[in-house]
Amino acid sequence: MITQSSLIFIVEDDEAYASMLKTFLVKLGYTNIRLFISAERCLQNINLSPEVIITDYNLGETTGLKLLETAKDIGKCFYSILISGTFHKEHYNNEIPIHQIDKHIVKGQNELDILKSTLTHWSNSNYNIQYY
Repeated sequence: MITQSSLIFIVEDDEAYASMLKTFLVKLGYTNIRLFISAERCLQNINLSPEVIITDYNLGETTGLKLLETAKDIGKCFYSILISGTFHKEHYNNEIPIHQIDKHIVKGQNELDILKSTLTHWSNSNYNIQYY
């Protein structure tokens, strides 16, 4: 279960989009948000043990899926949200098992409403983070 003070990482190479996501989360009452413009910078801070990682698919030198896989391989346990306009579900079989992502949200398709409802669900339930 997440709370308003849960640590949330946003990993997005589009700084304007990342800033918009952070502003949205702050308006929802979340108070502990860190922005990263690359997977590398996120992984350098993974020891802070975020409860949620929100990542884009295309991160320049790597993908959000590889970031999530690496973070989970390190042994970290967190909710994962992939927000992307270029990644589609048919890619799951080629890159990473679908069960490694808790939520996939498509950019441009009410992503903020879906993000809000996802976080609300995780806040109000005993949704368990899965270990792999």
